[in-house]
Order: sequence, then structure tokens, then C-alpha cells
Amino acid sequence: MTRRTRIVSAALTILLMIAAAAAPLPGQIPPDRDALLNGDSDGMTAYAESNGYPGPKAVLDLAAKLGLTAKQKYDVGEILKDLRTRARVVGKLIVKVEEELHTAFNSGMIAQESVEDDAESIGKLRGTLRGIHLAAYLKTKEILTAKQFEAYTAFRKAEKQKAAEERK
Repeated sequence: MTRRTRIVSAALTILLMIAAAAAPLPGQIPPDRDALLNGDSDGMTAYAESNGYPGPKAVLDLAAKLGLTAKQKYDVGEILKDLRTRARVVGKLIVKVEEELHTAFNSGMIAQESVEDDAESIGKLRGTLRGIHLAAYLKTKEILTAKQFEAYTAFRKAEKQKAAEERK
């Protein structure tokens, strides 16, 4: 095997290892477990984002460009902190019920009624989680002045255009 072949082989091996590490684990219950435990939005805020509502993290990232006051930064920071705390609590509950459902199926000790109850609980919890995320966007918008909101909208529009151009 030539030196070049060994280097290419090693590089491919490393890339495969990285891809395997980034992919969800087979059988990971639920598939979005990490996002739930971290309090990530994982697509739950699409309604708000697609309609221009500002997320607390994005607003804090743009604080200087938006000219946020110290009080606004504090208030948005509190919204983000509350969001993450509450989202992690609900996320842990979702994971717990999902794991219980998986374990029940795995053991064969499951009945239709318990499946329906667990599925309904999971749905309600996921709805609660989405509500937590979306409410944070509403609260964040209320903190911004009209001028700051316009600036935020312009920055986000420019970011989307730049991303679209990079994909071409």
C-alpha cells in the first residue's frame, strides 16, 4: 500500500467515525433525546421564526447591533434562562415517558390502554414544550422597540439571503 493510499484510507476512516458520532444512535429513544435534554428548540419555533419573531438567543447575539440597553439585555437574558430551565424540565419528562414506553414494548409487558395513555402524555408534553419556546419569542418581541425590531428583521433577512447565496 502506498503512502498516499494509507493517508486516503485513514482520512476516510476518520470521516466515517465523525459521521457515525454525529448521527443519532440506532434505537436512541426518543430520536431527539439530546435536543430535549438540552432544552433546544429543534424546529419547534418555526412558526415564530418564519413570521419574523425574534428569539431570545438571536437577540442577545445581536445586542450591540440592535443597541439593546442594559435592562433589555438583562430582560432577554432572563427570558432565555427561563426558557432553557423550563424546556429542560419538560424535555426530561418527555424522555422519561418515551423510555418507559420503549421498555414496555421491549419487555412485552404492554397493553393498548397504556400505549394510548403514554402516547397522549407524550403529545401533551411536546405541546407544552413547543408553547414554552414560542412564548419566549413573544416575550422577546415585547422587549424590543419598533426600531430595534426593524433592525432585527433586516439583520435576519440579510443572514437568510447570505445563507441562500452560499448554498448556490
